[in-house]
Amino acid sequence: MSKLLNWFENDELFFKECRQGQKWQEYVGRYLEKQGVKVDIAELSFRDNPNVADYSDDEAGRWAVARKKMETARKEYVNTKDITILPDRVVEVKSRNLRFTSPKDFPFKTVIIDTVSGYNQKDPKPRLYVSVSRETGAMIATNGWASKNWQKERKFDRVRKIWEINYECPIEHWKPIDYYLPSIKKYQNEQ
Repeated sequence: MSKLLNWFENDELFFKECRQGQKWQEYVGRYLEKQGVKVDIAELSFRDNPNVADYSDDEAGRWAVARKKMETARKEYVNTKDITILPDRVVEVKSRNLRFTSPKDFPFKTVIIDTVSGYNQKDPKPRLYVSVSRETGAMIATNGWASKNWQKERKFDRVRKIWEINYECPIEHWKPIDYYLPSIKKYQNEQ
């Protein structure tokens, strides 16, 4: 599949990114479980997911059906919850191809929270955002209530090859994930 394909038509890249995201969601979820937090980690599944690689160019009818199913799969994916701290607190996980071990050595002044369009579609809004280094496994987090500190930035996404407007949060509002464990456990004990 050509790298020049529009992100919204590049199903192979969409599923690759979904699988990568799932790996890091499980990583964060398993860590939280080891710390005594009860969580539900979303499974990566799409109802009626077509394998678009199975269709040749002359199978236009089947391809049209596959495209419709892909559109459905993408719409279903928009509001999936990465992790739920039981019973109902949503955690959003973003993995980064960056090297960091804590907020102190994060290589930028801001951390991407989500695309503006992605955030606006989420219901309920995540209560905690976790950014994971794919290189070190380090996890930093910020409170979802800190949105007053966020700013909008237009950036080019090198993976998806599109311009996107993101919400970003200054690094001074991020902490190692363990900082949030006492309040998470308190919340669960009160339920």
